[in-house]
Amino acid sequence: YGYLGPCIAFFVSELVMLIIWAGKLSRLGFPLGLLRVTWRPLVATCCIGIALHLIQGASFLWLVPATCFALVVYLLILVLLRTFSASDLELAKEGLSFLQPFLAKWSGQPATLK
Repeated sequence: YGYLGPCIAFFVSELVMLIIWAGKLSRLGFPLGLLRVTWRPLVATCCIGIALHLIQGASFLWLVPATCFALVVYLLILVLLRTFSASDLELAKEGLSFLQPFLAKWSGQPATLK
């Protein structure tokens, strides 16, 4: 299976973990509603998968920027489908704020901490 073998194994293992945790949450009285939670990421994934499949035979020189562009489009589709709530975005912003000192150090700029 080449490089697809580890990809499939990773996908299956994450799916098993999701099912286990969803069952645990449900037993504790917090049903997850998998379809309600996953339909938006699945739509975005299918869109990007189809687009990347169409450029499958392209040279490596084109695949790298196309894949980076696909990542940006994937995130844009998730935002347009309103996948993330305001609290999700606030938590992501807070979680990513730890990068600021590292980026400042690497770029030689002074870090501004709040």
